[in-house]
Amino acid sequence: GPMWISEAVWNECGKLKGDWKSCARDSVTCTKECVKNYLNKYRTRCTGKPADQITCEEDAKLYMAGPPNGCKSTSSSATNYWISVQQCLPVSKPYDCIDCMCEASGCQKYLGKCTNDQGTWRCGPMWISEAVWNECGKLKGDWKSCARDSVTCTKECVKNYLNKYRTRCTGKPADQITCEEDAKLYMAGPPNGCKSTSSSASNYWNSVQKCLPVSKPCKQKFFHLCKIWHYS
Repeated sequence: GPMWISEAVWNECGKLKGDWKSCARDSVTCTKECVKNYLNKYRTRCTGKPADQITCEEDAKLYMAGPPNGCKSTSSSATNYWISVQQCLPVSKPYDCIDCMCEASGCQKYLGKCTNDQGTWRCGPMWISEAVWNECGKLKGDWKSCARDSVTCTKECVKNYLNKYRTRCTGKPADQITCEEDAKLYMAGPPNGCKSTSSSASNYWNSVQKCLPVSKPCKQKFFHLCKIWHYS
């Protein structure tokens, strides 16, 4: 069925509909309910967090890698599944500046990918180099796990990186710095990128601006876990 539920998982999710195939093979609604029940059995024990603090990444990896510790999996199958889930997830808008900077960089389109940019390897949604990752605090303890494989970690890294330079570059208090200054600083780099008039910085800012006023609704994450299996 829609999420490739085994009979063992169906047993653990409560034997919904009283028949494995009637639920797992023949019903999207029952499939999603089964997966919710299955995850709810293990997610707090796996993550050690209250239920309302567990992330979609942790749920997706737990479902793919299985209990007891799947939520923390770094296996290629769990990582690739999470990458696919992220590509499906919509983001609430109006975006903040960092969301639109990600969109202007390609964001979900470049999850799981790296490229050699004139001798410097850059990875993921915002093309983060290892040098930038080092400066942003070495999040997740591994450059590619953060920069290549996670939109959330990518954005956190860029925020940390900008926070190191934005007040020095602009000469302003942090709450007075504009999105344009942040976008140009990220594109042109420190120490003075926030004031850049280069075509690359200007074009990047133009792309960021196009994203800012657009709205887009969010949906429940379990819908998107299911969508990865290409069923509607």
